[in-house]
Amino acid sequence: MTTQMKLPSDYLKQGWCQESFARDADGISVPPDDTGAVSWCHLGAAKAAFGPAAEEDIRHHRYMDALQEVIIRKHSLSVLCVNDNIYDPDKGGQEIVVEEAMEAERRAGLR
Repeated sequence: MTTQMKLPSDYLKQGWCQESFARDADGISVPPDDTGAVSWCHLGAAKAAFGPAAEEDIRHHRYMDALQEVIIRKHSLSVLCVNDNIYDPDKGGQEIVVEEAMEAERRAGLR
């Protein structure tokens, strides 16, 4: 029986943070794969989903390329400087990053 991979959007649905790859329940910055992590930024969610060998995983590269396209197009950016501060937590920031992650997953063939 194969286990389905937990996707970046799954992590972001659980919790989203800014200015850190991941945070624990106390808001302390932790590594994305830390068992105490409860929230992630876009990059942290990707690192958690694809694991320590992400750089060698073609799915990770396809996802990151797709995510870059989605964010650049959605926010009318000329280049992507990954900075979660383009999202306003008071204006649906978590919902927006989840939607972007899901769109990138679709484009990368992960969904």
